[in-house]
Amino acid sequence: MIQALNLSENSISLFDDGNQNFNGLINSNLFDIVILCNPHNPTGELLSLSKLDELLRCFPKNKYIILDEVYIDYTKNNVDSLSLLEKYNNLIIVRSFSKSFGLAGLRIGYCISNKKIINALKNKTVPYNINSISSVAACSALNNICKI
Repeated sequence: MIQALNLSENSISLFDDGNQNFNGLINSNLFDIVILCNPHNPTGELLSLSKLDELLRCFPKNKYIILDEVYIDYTKNNVDSLSLLEKYNNLIIVRSFSKSFGLAGLRIGYCISNKKIINALKNKTVPYNINSISSVAACSALNNICKI
């Protein structure tokens, strides 16, 4: 993803005395993209929709946030982060069939974002990037979503 969007890579600490340091994140010029896990791993802390909205509103528009939601279905209070995609062109949400659909080991994940970002990612994706068994399992899970 970093290569597809022509970004640089760096890391900063999100934690200051055990709390999430969003001000440090927003004010840092050391990065082009941030990966934010919601719920947080390993604490399980879930950011509310209003907190995510506040963070994105203050976040530089020329920087990207990847919202990692592979464990979102394990939370009691699902956050409708998809609604934020209409407001923020720099948001990328990633999820996985491994956790939500019990398909661990098949390596099926997906991202949701705006058309420009998705097209940039498609241009860097290799053809047939999942095997046929994984593809059939993912289609079956989606076709039977009400039973899962």
